[in-house]
Amino acid sequence: MIVFNDVSKIYDKKKSYALKNINITIDDSEFVFLIGSSGAGKSTLIKLLQSEITPTSGNLTVNGINTSTLSGRTLPKYRRKIGMIFQDFRLLNNKTVYENIAFAMEILGSPSKVIKKDVKQVLELVGLENKEKSYPNELSGGEQQRISIARAIINRPSLLIADEPTGNLDAKNSMQIINLLDAINSHGTTVIVATHDKEIVNKMEKRVIKIENGEILSDIQKGKYI
Repeated sequence: MIVFNDVSKIYDKKKSYALKNINITIDDSEFVFLIGSSGAGKSTLIKLLQSEITPTSGNLTVNGINTSTLSGRTLPKYRRKIGMIFQDFRLLNNKTVYENIAFAMEILGSPSKVIKKDVKQVLELVGLENKEKSYPNELSGGEQQRISIARAIINRPSLLIADEPTGNLDAKNSMQIINLLDAINSHGTTVIVATHDKEIVNKMEKRVIKIENGEILSDIQKGKYI
């Protein structure tokens, strides 16, 4: 699904490598933890996957598409296949839970009947079918993150990227969120989680890719946080 082929990224202002000669292959339906200290290059890698930025050199291919060839016309279609989850949830506080999730379908022009059915299904999946009329500020942090996951998967992306999804949660809620991502992965969605949570990484025993100073330090199946 994802192939980084000698990918480097240099930001013009710093004139230094954010990523250097990255070679990674991630298969369909893999679950991968991305670890490394702050400033290691994790955010740059995620931005490349979202095609917010393009490589300075090398090639990044996602679902057979060279991201450097994406244009204003093809970029939105590409991004529809990627679901994003953030540490700070990024829910719309003036909209209900139902409206937050439905909005992701409405911008694609989905029929209201389909939206209603799909939102109900995804709320059941994240265990919050009784919260559709609530507003974000009426929910706990764990509930808000589950709603953000529901929003991220409502359009059935092939790739789900979670950027520090447990950073604002306690240990119990953090494990619930990761177990939910694991369940989504078991249905065929490729999942990449950038995290500093050592306990979760060590419990899950998934593939672990460590980045430091813009380079791959290790890439281990059933790895640990090292």
